[in-house]
Amino acid sequence: MIYGLAAALGWGFSDFTAAVVSRRIGSFTTVVVSQVTSVVLLLGLVAVVGPSFDGLGPGSLGLLVLNGFLLAIAYVIFYRALAIGPVGLVSPIVAAYGGVAVPLAILLLDERLSTLRLVGTAVTVCGVVLTSTDVRKLSGGRQWSGTGIAFGLGSMVLFAVATIVMGYTVRETGWMQTVVVSRSVTAALLVGAAYLRRTGVRSAGVTGLAGAAFIGLADITGVGFYARGAEVGLVSIVAAVSATFILIPVIGGVVLLGERPAPNQSLGVAMVLAGLVLIGLGG
Repeated sequence: MIYGLAAALGWGFSDFTAAVVSRRIGSFTTVVVSQVTSVVLLLGLVAVVGPSFDGLGPGSLGLLVLNGFLLAIAYVIFYRALAIGPVGLVSPIVAAYGGVAVPLAILLLDERLSTLRLVGTAVTVCGVVLTSTDVRKLSGGRQWSGTGIAFGLGSMVLFAVATIVMGYTVRETGWMQTVVVSRSVTAALLVGAAYLRRTGVRSAGVTGLAGAAFIGLADITGVGFYARGAEVGLVSIVAAVSATFILIPVIGGVVLLGERPAPNQSLGVAMVLAGLVLIGLGG
């Protein structure tokens, strides 16, 4: 649970910052710079720690390449969604990946939860989903009609699948090895796409590049804690708890961007907190 909360903290600051930076320097430039920064930091950590990659077999390597490919697509459309949609809505939609990842972890990874933890996980995920929806606008169809929301939903599914793949491979290869290989593939694909698109970063400016670099730092911190949590604990619990990163973007959207959550979204936040308490008591 602690690793999930740490992951949520990193992802929350990463997503909120991405919403601001993407609107200034462009979503694609943001994702490329942030992911390259992540890999540079990871390689520096590998140089210091020196983990062994001997346990990385062909099967695990293939899964990690697939994971990196899925993440590359997920990040591109997610940052695009943050750039064009309301951060207080897009980020919670993506956080609802827990609603997909948790049952997949239980079914595919054969995880077993205590009754209290199962209830807490369900309450947490339901709170995340509730926070992602402004029921005041559903009747008019405006809430779900935007391209930003569609991108958010697409990235949510991709992130859910990627977290399950990571949860499976991390126990075979180790958390650091898993993250390094997967994120290196993601960064390589994004750099290649940037080259083909002739996308430059000079126009972003020092401030924009620094912001994108911070996003990469916060994001990879969250990923590292998530991977470590999946290695030593249950993927279903880590996924549910890490989904609470929505609290940071939602609060930030209210305080700094003037966005106003609906009453049901406030109820969702309360459910998230209650779910975390139940998970903690069931441990």
